[in-house]
Amino acid sequence: MMDNVAKSRSTAQDADLVENAWLDELTPPSTTRERLLDAAEELVARFGFDAPSVRDIAAAANVRLAAISETFGGLDNLTSAIVERRSPTLAKARLEQLADAQADGPASLEAVVAAFIKPLFARMEVSEKWRHFAQVSAQLGSSAQWDKRLGHFLEIEAPAFLAAMRNAEPDLSQEQAAWCFAFLMGAVASATSATGWVSQLSDGMVEENDLEGMQSELLVYVPAAIRAVAQAVDQVRIGTPLPNPPASTKTRDRILDVAERLFAAHGFYGVSMRKIASAAGISVGLFHYHFKTKEGVFLAMCLRRHPALNEQRWEILEIAREMPQSRERLATVIHAHLCTPASHTKRGGRGWSNYFRAMTTAIPSHGVYWLSTLRVIADDIMHAIVAETVSAVPNLSRRRAYLAYLFANGLVAFCYSGSARIERLSQGALKANDYPSMCEQVLRFHVGGVIGIAAVR
Repeated sequence: MMDNVAKSRSTAQDADLVENAWLDELTPPSTTRERLLDAAEELVARFGFDAPSVRDIAAAANVRLAAISETFGGLDNLTSAIVERRSPTLAKARLEQLADAQADGPASLEAVVAAFIKPLFARMEVSEKWRHFAQVSAQLGSSAQWDKRLGHFLEIEAPAFLAAMRNAEPDLSQEQAAWCFAFLMGAVASATSATGWVSQLSDGMVEENDLEGMQSELLVYVPAAIRAVAQAVDQVRIGTPLPNPPASTKTRDRILDVAERLFAAHGFYGVSMRKIASAAGISVGLFHYHFKTKEGVFLAMCLRRHPALNEQRWEILEIAREMPQSRERLATVIHAHLCTPASHTKRGGRGWSNYFRAMTTAIPSHGVYWLSTLRVIADDIMHAIVAETVSAVPNLSRRRAYLAYLFANGLVAFCYSGSARIERLSQGALKANDYPSMCEQVLRFHVGGVIGIAAVR
Protein backbone atom coordinates (compact mmCIF):
# COMPACT_ATOMS: atom_id res chain seq x y z
CA MET A 1 0.00 0.00 0.00
CA MET A 2 2.76 2.45 0.99
CA ASP A 3 4.62 1.61 -2.24
CA ASN A 4 1.53 2.64 -4.21
CA VAL A 5 1.24 5.89 -2.25
CA ALA A 6 4.90 6.71 -2.85
CA LYS A 7 4.54 5.86 -6.53
CA SER A 8 1.47 8.10 -6.83
CA ARG A 9 3.29 10.92 -5.07
CA SER A 10 6.26 10.55 -7.45
CA THR A 11 3.95 10.49 -10.48
CA ALA A 12 2.24 13.67 -9.29
CA GLN A 13 5.60 15.37 -8.84
CA ASP A 14 6.64 14.35 -12.34
CA ALA A 15 3.43 15.83 -13.73
CA ASP A 16 3.99 19.09 -11.86
CA LEU A 17 7.56 19.49 -13.00
CA VAL A 18 6.65 18.70 -16.60
CA GLU A 19 3.92 21.35 -16.49
CA ASN A 20 6.32 23.90 -14.98
CA ALA A 21 9.01 23.04 -17.51
CA TRP A 22 6.56 23.61 -20.35
CA LEU A 23 5.69 27.00 -18.89
CA ASP A 24 9.39 27.80 -18.69
CA GLU A 25 9.82 26.82 -22.33
CA LEU A 26 6.74 28.50 -23.76
CA THR A 27 6.92 31.77 -21.83
CA PRO A 28 9.21 34.15 -23.71
CA PRO A 29 11.84 35.87 -21.56
CA SER A 30 10.23 39.08 -20.35
CA THR A 31 13.25 40.94 -19.04
CA THR A 32 16.70 41.85 -20.28
CA ARG A 33 18.14 39.72 -17.47
CA GLU A 34 16.28 36.61 -18.65
CA ARG A 35 17.20 37.18 -22.29
CA LEU A 36 20.86 37.53 -21.38
CA LEU A 37 20.81 34.42 -19.19
CA ASP A 38 19.10 32.34 -21.89
CA ALA A 39 21.50 33.52 -24.59
CA ALA A 40 24.62 33.02 -22.47
CA GLU A 41 23.41 29.60 -21.30
CA GLU A 42 23.00 28.37 -24.87
CA LEU A 43 26.38 29.69 -26.01
CA VAL A 44 28.22 28.21 -23.01
CA ALA A 45 26.39 24.91 -23.54
CA ARG A 46 27.76 24.64 -27.06
CA PHE A 47 31.21 26.17 -26.79
CA GLY A 48 32.32 26.29 -23.16
CA PHE A 49 32.68 29.00 -20.55
CA ASP A 50 35.60 30.87 -22.08
CA ALA A 51 34.31 31.13 -25.63
CA PRO A 52 31.37 33.59 -25.68
CA SER A 53 32.28 37.27 -25.62
CA VAL A 54 30.18 40.14 -24.35
CA ARG A 55 29.45 41.00 -27.96
CA ASP A 56 28.38 37.40 -28.78
CA ILE A 57 25.96 37.24 -25.87
CA ALA A 58 24.48 40.69 -26.43
CA ALA A 59 23.88 39.88 -30.11
CA ALA A 60 22.24 36.53 -29.29
CA ALA A 61 20.01 38.20 -26.69
CA ASN A 62 19.22 41.10 -29.02
CA VAL A 63 20.15 43.69 -26.41
CA ARG A 64 22.58 46.60 -26.22
CA LEU A 65 26.22 45.79 -25.53
CA ALA A 66 26.13 47.79 -22.30
CA ALA A 67 23.22 45.71 -20.97
CA ILE A 68 25.53 43.03 -19.57
CA SER A 69 27.46 45.43 -17.34
CA GLU A 70 24.28 47.31 -16.42
CA THR A 71 22.41 44.12 -15.47
CA PHE A 72 25.12 41.87 -14.05
CA GLY A 73 28.13 44.09 -13.48
CA GLY A 74 30.17 42.26 -16.09
CA LEU A 75 30.66 39.01 -17.98
CA ASP A 76 32.02 37.06 -14.99
CA ASN A 77 28.90 37.70 -12.94
CA LEU A 78 26.66 36.75 -15.86
CA THR A 79 28.58 33.49 -16.27
CA SER A 80 28.13 32.66 -12.59
CA ALA A 81 24.43 33.50 -12.77
CA ILE A 82 23.93 30.90 -15.52
CA VAL A 83 24.84 28.11 -13.09
CA GLU A 84 23.19 29.72 -10.07
CA ARG A 85 19.82 30.14 -11.81
CA ARG A 86 18.78 26.49 -12.23
CA SER A 87 20.99 24.44 -9.89
CA PRO A 88 18.97 25.16 -6.68
CA THR A 89 15.72 24.23 -8.45
CA LEU A 90 17.20 20.93 -9.62
CA ALA A 91 18.74 20.18 -6.22
CA LYS A 92 15.39 20.81 -4.51
CA ALA A 93 13.57 18.42 -6.88
CA ARG A 94 16.20 15.73 -6.36
CA LEU A 95 16.09 16.06 -2.59
CA GLU A 96 12.28 15.90 -2.58
CA GLN A 97 12.30 12.70 -4.64
CA LEU A 98 14.98 11.24 -2.38
CA ALA A 99 12.93 12.12 0.71
CA ASP A 100 9.90 10.38 -0.79
CA ALA A 101 12.01 7.29 -1.52
CA GLN A 102 13.18 7.25 2.11
CA ALA A 103 9.76 7.91 3.65
CA ASP A 104 9.40 4.36 4.98
CA GLY A 105 13.06 3.63 5.67
CA PRO A 106 16.33 3.47 3.75
CA ALA A 107 15.80 3.67 0.00
CA SER A 108 17.15 1.05 -2.38
CA LEU A 109 20.21 1.96 -4.41
CA GLU A 110 18.03 2.01 -7.53
CA ALA A 111 15.68 4.53 -5.89
CA VAL A 112 18.58 6.73 -4.78
CA VAL A 113 20.04 6.81 -8.28
CA ALA A 114 16.60 7.47 -9.79
CA ALA A 115 16.12 10.43 -7.44
CA PHE A 116 19.28 11.97 -8.84
CA ILE A 117 18.70 11.21 -12.53
CA LYS A 118 14.96 11.49 -13.15
CA PRO A 119 14.33 15.13 -12.17
CA LEU A 120 16.89 16.36 -14.70
CA PHE A 121 15.72 14.10 -17.53
CA ALA A 122 12.06 14.98 -16.91
CA ARG A 123 12.84 18.66 -17.35
CA MET A 124 15.03 18.06 -20.38
CA GLU A 125 12.24 16.11 -22.09
CA VAL A 126 10.05 19.20 -22.30
CA SER A 127 12.44 22.15 -22.14
CA GLU A 128 15.27 23.05 -24.49
CA LYS A 129 16.51 25.46 -21.83
CA TRP A 130 17.04 22.60 -19.39
CA ARG A 131 18.95 20.74 -22.09
CA HIS A 132 21.20 23.75 -22.33
CA PHE A 133 21.67 23.73 -18.56
CA ALA A 134 22.63 20.04 -18.63
CA GLN A 135 25.22 20.83 -21.31
CA VAL A 136 26.50 23.76 -19.25
CA SER A 137 26.94 21.33 -16.34
CA ALA A 138 28.95 19.02 -18.60
CA GLN A 139 31.16 21.93 -19.65
CA LEU A 140 31.67 22.85 -16.01
CA GLY A 141 32.65 19.33 -14.99
CA SER A 142 35.33 19.10 -17.69
CA SER A 143 37.09 22.38 -16.83
CA ALA A 144 39.26 22.55 -13.71
CA GLN A 145 39.29 26.33 -13.80
CA TRP A 146 35.51 26.77 -13.92
CA ASP A 147 34.81 23.81 -11.65
CA LYS A 148 36.94 25.45 -8.96
CA ARG A 149 34.85 28.58 -9.21
CA LEU A 150 31.33 27.26 -9.76
CA GLY A 151 31.36 23.48 -9.23
CA HIS A 152 29.88 23.67 -5.73
CA PHE A 153 26.57 24.84 -7.21
CA LEU A 154 26.15 21.39 -8.79
CA GLU A 155 26.78 19.61 -5.48
CA ILE A 156 24.13 21.21 -3.22
CA GLU A 157 22.39 17.85 -2.81
CA ALA A 158 25.58 15.78 -2.52
CA PRO A 159 25.65 15.18 1.29
CA ALA A 160 22.13 13.71 1.30
CA PHE A 161 22.87 11.45 -1.67
CA LEU A 162 26.21 10.28 -0.28
CA ALA A 163 24.47 9.26 2.96
CA ALA A 164 21.63 7.57 1.06
CA MET A 165 24.06 5.61 -1.10
CA ARG A 166 25.84 4.27 1.98
CA ASN A 167 22.54 3.39 3.67
CA ALA A 168 21.52 1.46 0.57
CA GLU A 169 24.91 -0.23 0.19
CA PRO A 170 26.47 -0.62 3.68
CA ASP A 171 29.74 -2.03 2.31
CA LEU A 172 30.42 1.26 0.53
CA SER A 173 33.02 3.33 2.40
CA GLN A 174 32.82 7.11 2.62
CA GLU A 175 35.66 7.44 0.13
CA GLN A 176 34.08 4.96 -2.28
CA ALA A 177 30.76 6.80 -2.05
CA ALA A 178 32.52 10.05 -2.97
CA TRP A 179 34.12 8.42 -6.02
CA CYS A 180 30.80 6.89 -7.05
CA PHE A 181 28.91 10.16 -6.77
CA ALA A 182 31.55 11.91 -8.87
CA PHE A 183 31.37 9.13 -11.48
CA LEU A 184 27.56 9.34 -11.44
CA MET A 185 27.78 13.05 -12.19
CA GLY A 186 30.26 12.37 -14.99
CA ALA A 187 28.15 9.66 -16.62
CA VAL A 188 25.01 11.83 -16.49
CA ALA A 189 26.93 14.78 -17.94
CA SER A 190 28.11 12.70 -20.87
CA ALA A 191 24.67 11.19 -21.44
CA THR A 192 23.06 14.64 -21.59
CA SER A 193 25.68 16.64 -23.49
CA ALA A 194 24.47 15.39 -26.92
CA THR A 195 27.61 16.34 -28.86
CA GLY A 196 26.91 13.80 -31.61
CA TRP A 197 30.26 12.02 -31.21
CA VAL A 198 28.92 8.61 -30.17
CA SER A 199 26.01 8.81 -32.62
CA GLN A 200 28.61 9.35 -35.32
CA LEU A 201 30.95 6.66 -33.99
CA SER A 202 28.13 4.09 -33.85
CA ASP A 203 26.74 5.01 -37.30
CA GLY A 204 23.46 6.03 -35.70
CA MET A 205 23.10 2.91 -33.52
CA VAL A 206 23.04 5.24 -30.50
CA GLU A 207 20.78 8.29 -30.71
CA GLU A 208 22.12 10.81 -28.22
CA ASN A 209 18.87 12.79 -28.21
CA ASP A 210 16.87 9.73 -27.09
CA LEU A 211 16.51 10.92 -23.52
CA GLU A 212 14.07 8.20 -22.47
CA GLY A 213 16.37 5.45 -23.72
CA MET A 214 19.44 7.11 -22.22
CA GLN A 215 17.75 7.43 -18.83
CA SER A 216 16.64 3.78 -18.85
CA GLU A 217 20.21 2.59 -19.44
CA LEU A 218 21.67 4.90 -16.79
CA LEU A 219 19.16 3.65 -14.21
CA VAL A 220 20.59 0.15 -14.67
CA TYR A 221 24.24 1.05 -15.31
CA VAL A 222 24.81 3.26 -12.26
CA PRO A 223 23.46 1.01 -9.44
CA ALA A 224 25.37 -1.96 -10.88
CA ALA A 225 28.50 0.20 -11.09
CA ILE A 226 28.20 1.38 -7.47
CA ARG A 227 27.75 -2.18 -6.20
CA ALA A 228 30.89 -3.25 -8.06
CA VAL A 229 32.87 -0.52 -6.28
CA ALA A 230 31.48 -1.67 -2.92
CA GLN A 231 32.45 -5.28 -3.67
CA ALA A 232 35.96 -4.21 -4.78
CA VAL A 233 36.59 -7.23 -6.97
CA ASP A 234 38.36 -5.80 -10.02
CA GLN A 235 42.05 -5.01 -10.00
CA VAL A 236 43.90 -2.58 -12.23
CA ARG A 237 47.41 -2.42 -13.60
CA ILE A 238 48.78 1.00 -14.45
CA GLY A 239 51.11 0.76 -17.41
CA THR A 240 54.51 2.29 -17.99
CA PRO A 241 54.25 5.96 -18.93
CA LEU A 242 55.51 7.09 -22.27
CA PRO A 243 57.93 10.02 -22.15
CA ASN A 244 57.09 13.54 -23.12
CA PRO A 245 58.24 14.59 -26.57
CA PRO A 246 61.87 15.69 -26.15
CA ALA A 247 62.34 19.30 -25.10
CA SER A 248 62.88 21.47 -28.11
CA THR A 249 63.72 25.08 -28.73
CA LYS A 250 62.13 24.93 -32.17
CA THR A 251 59.41 27.50 -32.68
CA ARG A 252 56.91 24.86 -33.81
CA ASP A 253 57.31 22.81 -30.62
CA ARG A 254 57.18 25.91 -28.45
CA ILE A 255 53.89 26.88 -30.08
CA LEU A 256 52.49 23.39 -29.45
CA ASP A 257 53.53 23.48 -25.78
CA VAL A 258 51.87 26.86 -25.30
CA ALA A 259 48.74 25.82 -27.21
CA GLU A 260 48.44 22.69 -25.09
CA ARG A 261 48.54 24.76 -21.91
CA LEU A 262 46.00 27.31 -23.19
CA PHE A 263 43.57 24.70 -24.53
CA ALA A 264 43.81 22.91 -21.16
CA ALA A 265 42.82 26.09 -19.33
CA HIS A 266 40.23 27.57 -21.69
CA GLY A 267 39.01 24.87 -24.08
CA PHE A 268 39.19 24.87 -27.88
CA TYR A 269 36.69 27.68 -28.41
CA GLY A 270 38.14 29.88 -25.66
CA VAL A 271 41.54 30.20 -27.33
CA SER A 272 42.45 32.30 -30.36
CA MET A 273 45.45 32.26 -32.68
CA ARG A 274 46.39 35.67 -31.31
CA LYS A 275 46.36 34.34 -27.73
CA ILE A 276 48.61 31.43 -28.66
CA ALA A 277 51.03 33.65 -30.58
CA SER A 278 51.23 36.18 -27.74
CA ALA A 279 51.85 33.52 -25.08
CA ALA A 280 54.53 31.90 -27.27
CA GLY A 281 56.22 35.27 -27.82
CA ILE A 282 55.83 35.24 -31.59
CA SER A 283 53.93 37.22 -34.19
CA VAL A 284 50.61 36.06 -35.59
CA GLY A 285 52.34 35.90 -38.96
CA LEU A 286 54.88 33.38 -37.66
CA PHE A 287 52.04 31.34 -36.16
CA HIS A 288 50.38 31.28 -39.60
CA TYR A 289 53.64 30.14 -41.17
CA HIS A 290 53.73 27.03 -38.97
CA PHE A 291 50.05 26.11 -38.58
CA LYS A 292 47.80 28.31 -40.76
CA THR A 293 44.79 28.00 -38.41
CA LYS A 294 43.80 27.31 -34.81
CA GLU A 295 42.33 24.01 -36.01
CA GLY A 296 45.71 23.16 -37.48
CA VAL A 297 47.58 23.69 -34.22
CA PHE A 298 44.98 21.69 -32.26
CA LEU A 299 45.27 18.75 -34.65
CA ALA A 300 49.07 18.92 -34.53
CA MET A 301 48.89 18.92 -30.73
CA CYS A 302 46.76 15.76 -30.85
CA LEU A 303 48.98 14.03 -33.40
CA ARG A 304 52.07 14.73 -31.31
CA ARG A 305 50.81 12.63 -28.38
CA HIS A 306 47.75 10.56 -29.27
CA PRO A 307 49.50 7.95 -31.48
CA ALA A 308 51.77 6.97 -28.57
CA LEU A 309 48.75 6.67 -26.26
CA ASN A 310 46.85 4.60 -28.81
CA GLU A 311 49.84 2.32 -29.35
CA GLN A 312 49.82 1.42 -25.67
CA ARG A 313 46.06 0.85 -25.82
CA TRP A 314 46.48 -1.51 -28.78
CA GLU A 315 49.07 -3.49 -26.81
CA ILE A 316 46.66 -3.91 -23.89
CA LEU A 317 43.82 -4.92 -26.23
CA GLU A 318 46.09 -7.61 -27.70
CA ILE A 319 46.50 -9.03 -24.20
CA ALA A 320 42.71 -8.98 -23.73
CA ARG A 321 42.14 -10.87 -27.00
CA GLU A 322 44.13 -13.81 -25.68
CA MET A 323 41.93 -14.12 -22.59
CA PRO A 324 38.72 -16.18 -22.32
CA GLN A 325 35.40 -14.36 -22.13
CA SER A 326 35.35 -13.18 -18.52
CA ARG A 327 35.10 -10.25 -16.14
CA GLU A 328 38.90 -10.07 -16.09
CA ARG A 329 38.96 -9.72 -19.87
CA LEU A 330 36.45 -6.86 -19.68
CA ALA A 331 38.53 -5.18 -16.96
CA THR A 332 41.58 -5.37 -19.21
CA VAL A 333 39.71 -3.76 -22.11
CA ILE A 334 38.37 -1.00 -19.88
CA HIS A 335 41.83 -0.48 -18.45
CA ALA A 336 43.04 0.25 -21.98
CA HIS A 337 40.36 2.91 -22.38
CA LEU A 338 40.09 4.58 -18.98
CA CYS A 339 43.33 3.91 -17.14
CA THR A 340 46.09 4.14 -19.73
CA PRO A 341 46.04 7.96 -19.54
CA ALA A 342 46.59 7.79 -15.77
CA SER A 343 50.16 6.57 -16.08
CA HIS A 344 51.08 9.44 -18.38
CA THR A 345 49.26 12.07 -16.32
CA LYS A 346 50.83 10.90 -13.06
CA ARG A 347 54.38 10.29 -14.18
CA GLY A 348 54.69 11.60 -17.71
CA GLY A 349 55.23 15.27 -16.94
CA ARG A 350 53.23 18.48 -17.17
CA GLY A 351 52.91 18.17 -20.93
CA TRP A 352 50.79 15.01 -20.72
CA SER A 353 48.67 16.52 -17.96
CA ASN A 354 48.01 19.60 -20.10
CA TYR A 355 47.22 17.43 -23.10
CA PHE A 356 44.58 15.36 -21.30
CA ARG A 357 43.06 18.48 -19.78
CA ALA A 358 42.88 20.03 -23.24
CA MET A 359 41.11 16.93 -24.52
CA THR A 360 38.64 16.74 -21.62
CA THR A 361 37.61 20.37 -22.06
CA ALA A 362 36.75 19.48 -25.65
CA ILE A 363 34.66 16.36 -24.81
CA PRO A 364 31.37 18.24 -24.19
CA SER A 365 31.95 20.72 -27.03
CA HIS A 366 29.70 20.94 -30.06
CA GLY A 367 31.09 21.53 -33.51
CA VAL A 368 31.96 19.84 -36.77
CA TYR A 369 35.68 20.47 -36.34
CA TRP A 370 35.92 18.64 -33.01
CA LEU A 371 34.07 15.62 -34.40
CA SER A 372 36.32 15.49 -37.45
CA THR A 373 39.41 15.66 -35.22
CA LEU A 374 38.16 12.73 -33.16
CA ARG A 375 37.70 10.72 -36.34
CA VAL A 376 41.37 11.28 -37.18
CA ILE A 377 42.89 10.52 -33.79
CA ALA A 378 40.51 8.05 -32.14
CA ASP A 379 38.09 6.29 -34.51
CA ASP A 380 40.05 3.06 -34.99
CA ILE A 381 41.01 2.53 -31.36
CA MET A 382 37.54 3.37 -30.06
CA HIS A 383 35.83 1.01 -32.49
CA ALA A 384 38.30 -1.65 -31.31
CA ILE A 385 37.53 -0.95 -27.64
CA VAL A 386 33.80 -1.29 -28.32
CA ALA A 387 34.34 -4.53 -30.27
CA GLU A 388 36.51 -6.01 -27.51
CA THR A 389 33.96 -4.96 -24.87
CA VAL A 390 31.30 -6.93 -26.77
CA SER A 391 33.65 -9.93 -27.06
CA ALA A 392 34.36 -9.89 -23.32
CA VAL A 393 30.76 -9.82 -22.06
CA PRO A 394 28.08 -12.43 -22.81
CA ASN A 395 24.85 -10.95 -24.21
CA LEU A 396 26.18 -7.39 -24.54
CA SER A 397 24.83 -5.83 -27.73
CA ARG A 398 26.94 -3.45 -29.82
CA ARG A 399 24.42 -0.68 -29.18
CA ARG A 400 24.83 -1.05 -25.42
CA ALA A 401 28.60 -1.23 -25.80
CA TYR A 402 28.51 2.15 -27.57
CA LEU A 403 26.26 3.50 -24.81
CA ALA A 404 28.78 2.27 -22.25
CA TYR A 405 31.47 4.08 -24.21
CA LEU A 406 29.37 7.26 -24.06
CA PHE A 407 29.05 6.97 -20.28
CA ALA A 408 32.78 6.29 -20.04
CA ASN A 409 33.49 9.58 -21.81
CA GLY A 410 31.99 11.35 -18.81
CA LEU A 411 34.23 9.34 -16.49
CA VAL A 412 37.27 10.32 -18.56
CA ALA A 413 36.27 14.00 -18.47
CA PHE A 414 36.00 13.91 -14.68
CA CYS A 415 39.15 11.85 -14.08
CA TYR A 416 41.58 13.84 -16.22
CA SER A 417 40.20 17.39 -16.13
CA GLY A 418 42.00 18.31 -12.92
CA SER A 419 38.65 19.07 -11.29
CA ALA A 420 38.65 19.40 -7.49
CA ARG A 421 35.23 17.75 -7.28
CA ILE A 422 36.50 14.62 -5.52
CA GLU A 423 38.23 16.76 -2.89
CA ARG A 424 34.99 18.63 -2.15
CA LEU A 425 32.86 15.47 -2.09
CA SER A 426 35.28 13.67 0.24
CA GLN A 427 35.88 16.79 2.38
CA GLY A 428 39.57 16.66 1.56
CA ALA A 429 40.10 12.95 2.25
CA LEU A 430 40.76 12.24 -1.45
CA LYS A 431 42.92 14.12 -3.93
CA ALA A 432 42.26 14.79 -7.60
CA ASN A 433 45.81 13.78 -8.51
CA ASP A 434 45.67 10.42 -6.71
CA TYR A 435 45.59 8.59 -10.03
CA PRO A 436 46.20 5.03 -8.73
CA SER A 437 43.18 5.29 -6.39
CA MET A 438 41.05 7.03 -9.01
CA CYS A 439 41.93 4.46 -11.64
CA GLU A 440 41.17 1.54 -9.34
CA GLN A 441 37.72 2.91 -8.52
CA VAL A 442 36.75 4.04 -12.03
CA LEU A 443 37.65 0.65 -13.47
CA ARG A 444 35.50 -1.15 -10.90
CA PHE A 445 32.66 1.30 -11.49
CA HIS A 446 32.61 0.94 -15.27
CA VAL A 447 33.14 -2.84 -15.28
CA GLY A 448 30.17 -3.23 -12.94
CA GLY A 449 28.02 -0.88 -15.00
CA VAL A 450 28.76 -2.64 -18.29
CA ILE A 451 27.96 -6.05 -16.81
CA GLY A 452 24.78 -4.57 -15.33
CA ILE A 453 23.38 -3.28 -18.63
CA ALA A 454 24.42 -6.49 -20.40
CA ALA A 455 22.20 -8.48 -18.03
CA VAL A 456 19.06 -6.58 -19.10
CA ARG A 457 17.16 -8.12 -22.01
